[in-house]
Amino acid sequence: MSRDTSHQSFTSHRAIALAETGFSSNAEGIPYSQAFGDVYHSADGGTAQARHVFLAGNRLPGRWQGRESFTILETGFGLGLNFLETWRALDEEPSGPSRMHFISVEKYPLSPTALAEAHARWPEHATRSRELAGAWPLPLAGFHRLHLAGGRISLTLLLGDASALLPQLTASVDAFYLDGFAPSRNPDMWSAAVFEQLARLAAPGATLATWTVAGAVRDGLGACGFAVEKRTGFGSKREMLAGHLAKPPIRQGPPAHQSTHERRAIVIGAGLSGATCAERLAARGWTVEVIERHSAPALEASGNPAGLAAPVINLADAPNAQLSRAAFLYALRHFAALGELPEPATRVGGVLRIARDEREAERFAGLLRDLSYPAALARFADRAEGSAMAGRPVARAGIWFPSGTHVSPGAICAASLARHAARIHCRFGIRAARLEADTNDWKVFDEAGTCVASAPVLVVASALDARSYVQTTGIRLETVRGQVSLFRPAGGQGLDIAVTGERHAVTLPDGRIMLGATFQPGDDGVELRAADHAANIALVESMLPGLCTGLDPGRLEGRVGFRAATPDRLPAFGPLSAEHPGLHVATGLGARGLVWAPLCAEWLAAHITGEPSPVALDLAAGFSPERFRN
Repeated sequence: MSRDTSHQSFTSHRAIALAETGFSSNAEGIPYSQAFGDVYHSADGGTAQARHVFLAGNRLPGRWQGRESFTILETGFGLGLNFLETWRALDEEPSGPSRMHFISVEKYPLSPTALAEAHARWPEHATRSRELAGAWPLPLAGFHRLHLAGGRISLTLLLGDASALLPQLTASVDAFYLDGFAPSRNPDMWSAAVFEQLARLAAPGATLATWTVAGAVRDGLGACGFAVEKRTGFGSKREMLAGHLAKPPIRQGPPAHQSTHERRAIVIGAGLSGATCAERLAARGWTVEVIERHSAPALEASGNPAGLAAPVINLADAPNAQLSRAAFLYALRHFAALGELPEPATRVGGVLRIARDEREAERFAGLLRDLSYPAALARFADRAEGSAMAGRPVARAGIWFPSGTHVSPGAICAASLARHAARIHCRFGIRAARLEADTNDWKVFDEAGTCVASAPVLVVASALDARSYVQTTGIRLETVRGQVSLFRPAGGQGLDIAVTGERHAVTLPDGRIMLGATFQPGDDGVELRAADHAANIALVESMLPGLCTGLDPGRLEGRVGFRAATPDRLPAFGPLSAEHPGLHVATGLGARGLVWAPLCAEWLAAHITGEPSPVALDLAAGFSPERFRN
């Protein structure tokens, strides 16, 4: 995929953590930014200003009536008042869109406490404010997608510098709220580079509104193809600007699926990839038919009793670390949204990654010091603290992920398929043997040659089987065998947290401890092996001395599963090529399925439906199946 290379430094040079800020008030009691020396809203009233300038200036809510979805982009989230007022207008408009995308750029996010303090001024927004604060992300640069109002609103926060983030955005924007601080105080937000990005992102008929009428703003917008005019301003401000895109919009990457009005899809596979893809499409009102060769979901690699979710960390903050961080934070929100799981599954808070040796422990300490992560994401834990957390001695220091979790992948699959049961139809015991495209639909045939399903969109999410079709032979996957070991600890003493490193150690809901899993590329042996149990025991003992004392590898229970992994250990989600329109794959989760699957599925559903991407362009390229094409 070709794209402007002038912004490729985005991944390697952006800051990891952002400094959260509070807010103060000026002499008149108006919220005031110390960083920019400017007020957050007019002295004549923040909510009234939002309605007059930004909603009415974009002819909202009238323009979104009868729309299936609508997208707004705001430059400067600030206190979030424009967002809350837009949310209120949507609540009050029964004929409004079923899905609202609100994208907002913010370089200096408020802390949750400061946000709640600011919103206390507007009690009419109390319920919305609490929901927003509850979903508020950590102050980490990059894209953060939050689902609010029962999924009707998707708020995508772009935390960081607008000139770096906007070129990474894929969206078709219907209305722009231009609400940075005054151009004289914050010129970067009103630069030619930002205006060019607005024009690139504009949908046909896109409108804009802003409170400023500065000549440089008018000229800059006009130079990028927007026709602007002065209108009556709000309160003591005599004038404001409104406008629209006056030239044909610039094409935004691949178009949405041409038959989105049908909103029908087939998903092959009911493991983590398939279940999350089906759920994300069904959340958008699509009808999804899931074809699974086994008698139930999650009977292959997704069937292990537990899996861990924690992000990758490396000193360079390489793309895999950036993507895993975004995916991890989204996965936590996704798991919480699924509610009560349909089978016992522990979610003990926190994951401790123990260093292999003292040298790595020193490296961990330096890495976390240099990266300056928020402590709520990751911090160094010495041996004494790690032992206290685990409830038993640990061998060395490590990295503590307070929001890391372990959970049953099978439970996540079942909950995903059940969440929109009226729109997800599962058909078990059918092997999808052949795929065929006709003029309008993709058809799936079973081993007897019978067409078992047809739909305009097809997602192949069948792990290693995803490469078995004529259309998918270019996907580079390898089999990675994984064996876990299970035992019941003497005296019932388990672990208070999940521990990882060379292996995982997790206490299951039934009191047993799971060790593993092995990582054996190219090994297709299905039998349980005492040697692999011994390897799991040895590596866990090196982290948690005494946990496995007395265990006989030849007598342990266990389970063997086969992961589908790519050469670069990143997933493969997305369309295969222009040669097969409507055909997508979702595979290659490797050993991090719980982390990768939710965000990649959200990205794929957004891509299929033509909605804004939840992932930066350069990071999305990292999991595109297109990367395997010669």
